[in-house]
Amino acid sequence: MEDTSIHRPKSKSREALLLIVTISISAIVLLLLAQLRFSETTTNEILDLHYQDGHGTIVGTVAPESLAASAGIISGDLLIAAGGIAAPSPAQVKRLIDELSQGQHLLLTIQRDGRQKIVVLTAPISHDTATLH
Repeated sequence: MEDTSIHRPKSKSREALLLIVTISISAIVLLLLAQLRFSETTTNEILDLHYQDGHGTIVGTVAPESLAASAGIISGDLLIAAGGIAAPSPAQVKRLIDELSQGQHLLLTIQRDGRQKIVVLTAPISHDTATLH
């Protein structure tokens, strides 16, 4: 009769290694998906930006429950400064938002009803990779 006690530790060791590799790969895939979802969310949350020559960018639409909506940005706001850029173009605003990493802040100066207001757009820090909104 063959001694199987020698084979069991190797088998369990392989199973443990396979489990660790599988969990590691799954974690990497989830992190990549979370980053992709974060990028898609930030890219599309301020829509229909229109440049008002020399004054900034007018917000046409803000996606509900987005970072911009959470910061208090509404349709019709004039973005007169973004991330230190005066009178930013729509492309500049979108680039600044796209470049936000998790946990970073973007200062926006808006003009609404003749008043200026500074709002902070904060990229979420996700502990749950399934929900980044």
